Amino acid sequence: MALAGVTEYEEFVSDLVEESRPRLFALVREFGEYRDAEVGAWGMAWSDRVRVVSAAGDRWVSFRSPERAARLFGVDGEAARLVWVDRPVDRPAEP
Repeated sequence: MALAGVTEYEEFVSDLVEESRPRLFALVREFGEYRDAEVGAWGMAWSDRVRVVSAAGDRWVSFRSPERAARLFGVDGEAARLVWVDRPVDRPAEP
């Protein structure tokens, strides 16, 4: 595919990346009712598959859906909470 120039090519690449990017999510383990929580794993979801890595980085797993992943990474028989990460978290600037 030949494009007219650099600008058109950059737009093409940007669109290609946007169309194929996975959705990012966290699997949050909760302990007790409103007592404590931790991120147990991070995942990426495409339309046909899901890849998850434990927060410790020692386990990589493939699933068909984020919900299935949440069941595996849960605690005490309870599924982990599925939290979609759609935008960057606002954090104060480092001093």
